[in-house]
This record gives sequence, C-alpha cells and structure tokens, in this order.
Amino acid sequence: MRERRRGHSYRCRIPNVVAVTLLGIATGAGALNGVSAGAQEIRTAGANLIANADFDTGVAGWTPKWFSQGDDENAKSRGWSGSVKWAPGRDYAERHTSGSLELAITAAEGRCAWVTQCVVADPGSYELTGKVFIHATDVHTRGALVSIEVTWVDRCDDSSPARRLTRWFVDPTTAAAGRWTQIADPRTYTVGPDQFKLSYGGQGQAGLISNPQGTRGALVQLSACVSGYSKSPETVVADFDHLSLRAISKGKPAPVLDSPRHP
Repeated sequence: MRERRRGHSYRCRIPNVVAVTLLGIATGAGALNGVSAGAQEIRTAGANLIANADFDTGVAGWTPKWFSQGDDENAKSRGWSGSVKWAPGRDYAERHTSGSLELAITAAEGRCAWVTQCVVADPGSYELTGKVFIHATDVHTRGALVSIEVTWVDRCDDSSPARRLTRWFVDPTTAAAGRWTQIADPRTYTVGPDQFKLSYGGQGQAGLISNPQGTRGALVQLSACVSGYSKSPETVVADFDHLSLRAISKGKPAPVLDSPRHP
C-alpha cells in the first residue's frame, strides 16, 4: 500500500515494483504486394485481467482501505471518514441493472480511500483504460487526487519488489464534475534512488505499457485523496467503472483495397 503525503509525493508500502516503459499507441500503415498503403496493422486485445471490472452486482474482488495506520482512532474526533461501496444504477453506460464502485473520503492532510486487486500479468504490452465520475463536493485545495494505478510486481504478495508505477490521475478541484471521464494514456514512472519514493514529472512516458521480463503481477489500485495541503476536512467522491487491463499483441497488416473489385 501507499500513503498520501504533502504535495505529490507518495510512499509505497510494497518494498521495492518491476520496470515498465510506456510506448506510444500507433497504428501501422504500409503497402503490401497488390494492396494499397492504406492497410492498417491489427492489434489484438487479450482478455481483461481485472476481475469485477464493471461492478455489475457489487464490489467483490477488491480490498478496501482508507487513511493510514494510526489514523482511525483519531479520525472521528477530527471529522474524518471514508467509505468504499457499490453504487447501483450509477453506470457509465446508464445501465440500470449495473453500477460502479464509489470511493469517498472526508479528511485533510493528504489522506486517501482506496481499493486494490492484484492480478497475474506476464511480460508483454498492455493497455489500461476505464471510466471515472467525479462528484461535485466542497473540495477546493489544489492537489487533491482521483487516480488509477498499476504497480508492476514479480508476484502478488506484500514482499514483491516495486520498480515502476503506471498511473492515471485527475485533480477533482479542476476536473469537470458530474460526468464520466475516459481513462486514457496513463503514464509510467520510475522509482528513484530512494526505493520508497516514485519519480513523477518528466520521466513519465504515456501510452501503451511495455511489461518487462520478470514481471508476473499487476497491483491495481483505485484511489480518492484530499490534498496534502488541506488543513481542515474536505470531501472527494469518485466512481470507477468499466476498467480494463489487457495484453495487446501485434498482428499482420489488414489488407485494404483501393476500391471494390467486381467480377
């Protein structure tokens, strides 16, 4: 696990997670013998690795957590609270028979509510997508955070080394509230000299994720955090839905003819 700290620094509670490089998602086009240059490379997506990614009937398969160790006993007196729950009927596709996962946090000083799930992920290229709904609340201190992260590990246990992190995030103080937002082009960051600090900023590369040799797990984490600069309680509420982490493989170019052929 990790805990929110002032500003945009984070502490990763998994001791050391595995290298990931992000590549641009590009569609190849090239000429084949007797075929026009409009042919496009086929990209085939594998099965979704995330269990209960659409939250059709609940939030089973996800492990909830909020605040950090030692906070719970003082949280009530400080006006802090956190929750993880199923939001029936609040579905990105407006399906009344489905729902989404709602994270809510009312706190200060960078505290978070989050859920996690670790899945098996072999080396290869991956695509991370999903939907997020930001609620209109009293949050006003810049630096609040709603995010989806994937920590790439060599196995799914608490002792697995962590070396890079794939991350998509939005600040709810500036994001459009009241509508679903597409998770696209997450960025991957490298662990710095201090193994408990992740290097954010210019080092991050966006696009398709290249999962290196040695990686066998992906720790998926959904988070809602108040700003590390907030001094009094503020509230962040967000829903997550239609999440996807899929292996992507390249295939042969699909032939595209200049015009239909007739006998």
